[in-house]
Amino acid sequence: MVLLPGFSREAEHTATMAEMCRDHGLSPLPITTAPRALAPLYMSTVRLRGIARHITRTCSGAPVVVVGHSAGAAAGCFLALTLRSECDVRGLVMVDGVDSPNGLIRRYLPDLQSMRVSAVFADASPCNRNGKLEREIVGLPWVHSVHVPGAGHGDFEGHGLAIYTRVCGDRSTAEISREFREEVMRQVERTLA
Repeated sequence: MVLLPGFSREAEHTATMAEMCRDHGLSPLPITTAPRALAPLYMSTVRLRGIARHITRTCSGAPVVVVGHSAGAAAGCFLALTLRSECDVRGLVMVDGVDSPNGLIRRYLPDLQSMRVSAVFADASPCNRNGKLEREIVGLPWVHSVHVPGAGHGDFEGHGLAIYTRVCGDRSTAEISREFREEVMRQVERTLA
């Protein structure tokens, strides 16, 4: 399971989900798409192709699910498409996703219609562009969308993280935060079924 954090976040920020993967018998592969100091490289297709080569070497023929949080969903669209010729990519799970400035979701999501694609959304906030992606993709027949009421943008990383309460206005409870991550895991398992 490839885990992609959001913009300016790193592989360590996927630790909570990585642990849940291991608890479900899955092997997580946390990826840092760009160092914080060079965060704009995050959506560079040249850099993402290099990451795809790393994933291809690592997957060793095992089924792959790409899970991207926030802007990681945009990177995930590109990576899922790029990887499917080299790996057994079973699907993409976009977690409270936002598109990148270069429109990776808008450009590549239509090319993933033959793949299982899920989207798990939290409540609208500044960090998910006030629910813009949810409004754009709900109703697309090839995307299975789930909204977890009361969830916050940062619940993917854990509960009550200061950056998300301050910047995004997250106010979810520990129970809803856990439910959000469990919904992400249900969507991962759905792609593997």
